[in-house]
Amino acid sequence: MKKQLKNLTCLLLLICSLYGQDVTAQQPNDQTTFELLSHAISQEFFWTASSINMEDLSKLYILDHGVALDLPESFAIKSIPVEIIQKNQISAIGNQPLIQVHTLNVNKDKALVRLYLTYKQTGEEKSSNSEFLYEHNGTNWVLTTK
Repeated sequence: MKKQLKNLTCLLLLICSLYGQDVTAQQPNDQTTFELLSHAISQEFFWTASSINMEDLSKLYILDHGVALDLPESFAIKSIPVEIIQKNQISAIGNQPLIQVHTLNVNKDKALVRLYLTYKQTGEEKSSNSEFLYEHNGTNWVLTTK
């Protein structure tokens, strides 16, 4: 009876440790989130529909809505400061483009990032979206499909 209890305890411990590793592997940390978003936002084709040159912007605005963004308190992408804003702050940014993270799904060595870009062109508000698929090669996230 003691041996069966000991075997059962070992089995439960093994199952719990494996389950715990799987769950944590799916939760992006702030470095993963930062790396994926920085790479996606820096892609030239993300800005193509808007005719905006990212390097001409003095600040990037990301809307904090819908997806939990685990990001550092202050950071920059390609030396451009980033400000995370709430919905009630949108009017304060004027005609600046606004980035919304629609999807940030990290699952072990694969990630999906879907972004929306809202911008004004000839006085009219427009929106475009881009989807990025990444694979982790053990060291870095590599864009596989855009």
